[in-house]
Amino acid sequence: MGAGHYIKNTGNTVCKILIGFNSGTYQSIDLSEWLAGNPKDVVVTNFGLEEGEIEKFPKSKLFIQP
Repeated sequence: MGAGHYIKNTGNTVCKILIGFNSGTYQSIDLSEWLAGNPKDVVVTNFGLEEGEIEKFPKSKLFIQP
């Protein structure tokens, strides 16, 4: 819960996904919100960034970014 996830289809056929939740309440977290909520060193390490690049990332949840 609260962790970023992704799915990558490594095959040649259509990948169908069934997602189950353990409660009746669905909650979403935007990528900008997730990035802003993680320690800088974690984001830098996971994305293979240079130290200064993290400063360009959003500091809070963004709905539309120019």
